[in-house]
Amino acid sequence: MSDASPFDAFPDLCSPDDHSQFDIVQGSSDFRNGLPRIDTKAFGPPRLSIVSNSSTTTTSARLHVITPPGTLFPSNTQYPAFLPSAAANGSSDEGSLLQILMTTRFAAIYSIDVHVAEGEWMQEGAQTSEHIIKWKAIRDQATIATGTTTYIPQSIYQPYTEADRIRYIEKADLKEPIIFKTAHPDQWGVALEDAMRAKMKNLIDKDDNMFENCGPSVSIRLQWPGYRAWKKQILTTNFKSPKGLITRAKLAKTIAICVKRFVEDKEKERMVMEADRRWRVGPRYIRVEDLILVSLHHISKGSWQPQLRLRTPLSDIQLRRLQAQAPPSVAF
Repeated sequence: MSDASPFDAFPDLCSPDDHSQFDIVQGSSDFRNGLPRIDTKAFGPPRLSIVSNSSTTTTSARLHVITPPGTLFPSNTQYPAFLPSAAANGSSDEGSLLQILMTTRFAAIYSIDVHVAEGEWMQEGAQTSEHIIKWKAIRDQATIATGTTTYIPQSIYQPYTEADRIRYIEKADLKEPIIFKTAHPDQWGVALEDAMRAKMKNLIDKDDNMFENCGPSVSIRLQWPGYRAWKKQILTTNFKSPKGLITRAKLAKTIAICVKRFVEDKEKERMVMEADRRWRVGPRYIRVEDLILVSLHHISKGSWQPQLRLRTPLSDIQLRRLQAQAPPSVAF
């Protein structure tokens, strides 16, 4: 979990000037949704902390939403509780806790005790971490000769439910990452623009077969920052003569086509709130021509996710956008 308060991303949450959720007067005996009504002008944005105790046989964590001194809370009030599965699954804990706080619509709480069996907590992390380690290791291992060292900061796809995570990740035979190495220059990565045009004579092992024992099709997923998750189904078999599994070169071209489709789908879609606008895609923003395909990772039973880095520096992409917005000069 990040050391920074997750509430920093939502500066207006429980704002002292926001009475859309809590038109409350402190000291009133009125209740709303079964909870005491509290004057939110008395305190600013809450702070969240989690205190855990791993010295016992169970991991005990307390969620605290802390408000300034003087705010009164009766100790016998029962506030909404939640299941700890979201917090135990890794990277989504802060967002899940924030969602709980907003959807339950209460101002503040003393604490919520969460008990998770230590064995289950550790087992989950151990079983799901190997493919994540391989994903992150690419950035340290890759040889780079062209383009930038900036990777698209994708999150790694995970199924929504615990049952699906067990079925499609923990019990799945996840394959090794597919690396796209080139010679002349010697590096990890092929430009998507070259892949689209089938200009891959320098791609090493370009005729090797891919997706052995992976079924007739797989999903290519993108978890692009600022956009909703996206996927595209592709065939693993080449039906042209000679018939067989698609090759590394054919796979690179197929992924390039998928990324192009993603950009076309998302260029008119608004990014999510609080998104980093540097990662916006479209004709004036990040394009297929700006990207290099480094590797493809097996992240769940039927899903693969490409690791992409920038071919064009972000500063040049920003300059392109500003030039496109600038009015034409008029000569006198």
